Amino acid sequence: QVLRELVAEMNRRYEVMRTLPHDRCPEGKLTPVLARDKRLGMPLVLLCIDEVQRYLEDAEFGSTILALLVELAKVAPAAGIMVVLATQRPDSKTLPEGLRGQIGTRFALRVMNWQASDCILGAGAYPELDASKLLNSHKGVGILLGADDGELAEAGGQTVRTHLLDLEALQKIVERGRELRVKAGTLTGVAAGEDLMKEVPTRAFLDDVAAVFGPGESKLWSEVIASRLAERWPATYDGWSATDLGTRLGRHGIRTIQVWGQTPEGVGANRKGIALEAVIEALAGGGESPVGR
Repeated sequence: QVLRELVAEMNRRYEVMRTLPHDRCPEGKLTPVLARDKRLGMPLVLLCIDEVQRYLEDAEFGSTILALLVELAKVAPAAGIMVVLATQRPDSKTLPEGLRGQIGTRFALRVMNWQASDCILGAGAYPELDASKLLNSHKGVGILLGADDGELAEAGGQTVRTHLLDLEALQKIVERGRELRVKAGTLTGVAAGEDLMKEVPTRAFLDDVAAVFGPGESKLWSEVIASRLAERWPATYDGWSATDLGTRLGRHGIRTIQVWGQTPEGVGANRKGIALEAVIEALAGGGESPVGR
């Protein structure tokens, strides 16, 4: 679910950047200035997955997780969403080449053989780069590849040493980071005391969407649907935006289209929306699922 939401957020960010003038977004990528602009809602996001093989090997969801991670690794960095994957089993079965090939920055601690080292650092890294040659006594020492875009980048991998942080040291870092975020006004979520997991009644989402179409209405703007849902079932849909609606509809294979409509003031406009026919087709296909936030 988190991966699906990140893909949706990635797509939203590209839509936002597409509307920005070239002098603000010269390469079609997120810049530090854009990331700090709270009005755009595009702060840096770091997704860290430890023991990633446990998820990739899941019998039911493994293939879906792999496809979503490949998509994020390919496209998300330019939108400010970074992916960090860690595993103690760096073999080709655990980390398929389709995913490994999208990871440009790699770090290998000591491994048992050169094949495992090559799996992490990339085919052909051996014999020049071989993490199996690192000594047992060199705790935290590893080979870093692809993390420098300056002069050192041409030198290939670098042997670097990481620093062991015990719980006391980590606590100091966390407290200092929190202090800085409070001052900057960027603290959100559970850290800010927000309750992100609200228990609400479970509802059939597609049925609800279909229900807010009035007689003779074959198409509606997304913002109108979100507003009507919140009005009829506030416990479930209060606070939903057109983007939230589009994300949820996308999980059922329903894509937004351009819909002609009128504002309350009677002004005609083209905005994103959906057709009732698409909702009915999704329901007929058995794509319904309960919704809750």
